[in-house]
Amino acid sequence: MLRVDVQNLSEKQLRKTVESTCARYGKVTQVEVCYDRLSEFARPFALVYMETVAESCKLAAAFGGRIVGPSVLIPLRPSRGEPGGLSRIR
Repeated sequence: MLRVDVQNLSEKQLRKTVESTCARYGKVTQVEVCYDRLSEFARPFALVYMETVAESCKLAAAFGGRIVGPSVLIPLRPSRGEPGGLSRIR
């Protein structure tokens, strides 16, 4: 799980924040921010693509993510100072 300001950042800012945080574990080639739309509340997660499998493994271990094909799925949660719930899907 990666704690980021999910409520106040635009999607572009959120992707850049995830990318810069994940870059500590290797070269990030792509970031996609997605939302679980099957529930009443948005549950954001990032699909982060790394340059090598070894970097993907390090990233998954660091954030409790799962390797899905060529990417790492990382749940995104509010920063510690943010309110507990996530915004409804708009």
